[in-house]
Amino acid sequence: MISSFRFFIAFSLLMLLGKYALAHHAYSTDFDPDKYGTVSGEVVEVFYANPHAQYIMRVTAEDGTTINWAIVTMNLGAVSRIGWTKDTLRIGEKLTVYGRLGRDARPLIWPQTVTREDGTVLDLESAGPLK
Repeated sequence: MISSFRFFIAFSLLMLLGKYALAHHAYSTDFDPDKYGTVSGEVVEVFYANPHAQYIMRVTAEDGTTINWAIVTMNLGAVSRIGWTKDTLRIGEKLTVYGRLGRDARPLIWPQTVTREDGTVLDLESAGPLK
């Protein structure tokens, strides 16, 4: 009876927690760890929610076409520890973002630095504005 009860508890925990293991993905599936770049544009959407805070930035290419790039940051706990809030980047704000680019030319960037139009640089790796 006890071994059946232990099995039931273990099975229940696996079922409850299993969705979290499946929901997460490897960083390297989305981003090329060896490919860095810079994109500039205007923030058009803000998704300040887990699993990753994201900002959609409209970027104008050299040929005049526009494409939406996803700026994918850390989870809310991590970005809040470096001082970010839901209002750190706002819709309409013009930014230049430097970081790791998406695999297979996907319009994704994992930011290292975010430069505002006024020149303020937010450094996500050192947790704050650059001096």
